[in-house]
Amino acid sequence: MKTTLHSFAYEKRLNEIILDDMSGIVADSLALADVHSIAQTCLVDGGRAVLGARGLAK
Repeated sequence: MKTTLHSFAYEKRLNEIILDDMSGIVADSLALADVHSIAQTCLVDGGRAVLGARGLAK
């Protein structure tokens, strides 16, 4: 699997959303839109964050 800058950015953003949720901060509409956007990304381009986002988006 190739690693791109997008995959790092997606993983970083997803981790921010997850950590906020664990801290009790409710996800706003922008965070939810980001999760859905990452989930719809091709796995090859988005990396592991895509799988995590798909799990959260359900």
